[in-house]
Amino acid sequence: PEDLDKPKAHTFKVKTFKKVKLCSICKQVIAREGSICKVCQLSCHRKCEAK
Repeated sequence: PEDLDKPKAHTFKVKTFKKVKLCSICKQVIAREGSICKVCQLSCHRKCEAK
């Protein structure tokens, strides 16, 4: 199917991180609450989701 060539969009959900995590987009520490992609597990700040 032609779907294989399309880049997959991230599907983010809000998550409270119990351990310190680095944002995959801006590389800064996520203090507590951030977003995680349900598909690929990418972690980022909520403000960085749109980037």
